[in-house]
Amino acid sequence: MAAAAVVVPAEWIKNWEKSGRGEFLHLCRILSENKSHDSSTYRDFQQALYELSYHVIKGNLKHEQASNVLNDISEFREDMPSILADVFCILERARRAKVIKSTFVLRMRNQLWE
Repeated sequence: MAAAAVVVPAEWIKNWEKSGRGEFLHLCRILSENKSHDSSTYRDFQQALYELSYHVIKGNLKHEQASNVLNDISEFREDMPSILADVFCILERARRAKVIKSTFVLRMRNQLWE
C-alpha cells in the first residue's frame, strides 16, 4: 500500500478546515461506492485512510480532525472497522520496520567505531 500513488494531496491537509475535509469526504464517498475488495477503488480507499493516518502521525493533522472525519465516513461502508484495522496494521508494520532498521544501523555504526 505504501508504494501506491498519493491519493490525498498535501494541500487538503494544509487547508483541512477550509476545504480539505470536504474534499477528503467527497473522495471517500466516491471510492466507497464500489463495495468489491478486489477493485482498484477499494485499494485507493485504503490508501486514502493510510495517508490520513500518516498525516496524523507526522503531526500535520490533529487527532480530533482525523477521528471526526473517520466517524463521518464510517457510514459509507459497513466494513470500515475491518478496513481501518488493515490500515493500522500496515502503519504499525512500517513503524516496526523503521525501528528495526534504525537499531541495526546504530549497532553497525557502533561496531565500526569500536
